[in-house]
Amino acid sequence: MSTALVVGSANADLVYSVDRFPQPGETISAKQFTTFAGGKGANQAVAAARSGAIVDFCACLGNDTNGDFLAQTISDNCVSLRHIHRTDQPTGTAIIFVNQEAENEIVLNPGANFALTADDVQSAIDQSRPNIILTQLEIADEAIRQVLRCQSKTILNPAPFRDLTQFDINGLFAITPNETETHALTGILPQSEESTRNAAHSILKLGVQNAIITLGKRGCYWSNGEEEFFGPAPSVTPVDTTGAGDVFNGALLAQLLDQKSFPEALQFAVAAASLSTTRPGALTSAPFSQETQQFIKP
Repeated sequence: MSTALVVGSANADLVYSVDRFPQPGETISAKQFTTFAGGKGANQAVAAARSGAIVDFCACLGNDTNGDFLAQTISDNCVSLRHIHRTDQPTGTAIIFVNQEAENEIVLNPGANFALTADDVQSAIDQSRPNIILTQLEIADEAIRQVLRCQSKTILNPAPFRDLTQFDINGLFAITPNETETHALTGILPQSEESTRNAAHSILKLGVQNAIITLGKRGCYWSNGEEEFFGPAPSVTPVDTTGAGDVFNGALLAQLLDQKSFPEALQFAVAAASLSTTRPGALTSAPFSQETQQFIKP
């Protein structure tokens, strides 16, 4: 049976709904405040599980109420907790402002996420024997390097972006930067079809097998150097875009695990991400596989 391993972060998301973002030195009042389960790793693991994958999650939580809340929420979404570690460091938190246009600004405190070790990661890989691994950059460098050293197919979501020259990505199965991350990685802003192709080509020259660029409302682009696919996004009225990229990555993981082709997998992932923006929250906004399939149908 094919299984996936997500190695990454888990945070308690403290979400403030505001009319507009505050200016420097300004105090404004929130219209609403809600605590959601989040963190890029947890979001992606749950999105993959809701999209039909069998998922193990390797992460580190604090021995606190936020850690208990996250563990329960993740477990409730059919994600295995056998590789969850607990520490005396506080569980990671993210303060998120969401404005009337459904745009967001985020301040992250990694907390326990940076306590995840290379040994923790290797133990999870040895026990899970995953067919595909998905990871991000909200955990410690040593944990990321350990993922990249393994022989499994690995997808790297390079977010929040940092200099990738400290990691060996030559031979990496796939990378999934958004427009901003693509610009930081290649020096090319993917605004047109031509610039998107050029950016993907630049990524492939780094030794990555599959370059997948997410383009927000414009969908996504994939190339392996021989084939390409532009996946348009369906039109929706967004409520909260927080976590949409994570839903994309989790849904993509589930589809590739199910041996779908890249065009098929990307069409599904774009639809799942678009649908998630019509709901509040990050982890909780991820649609189930049947919802996404129905959304895809004309």
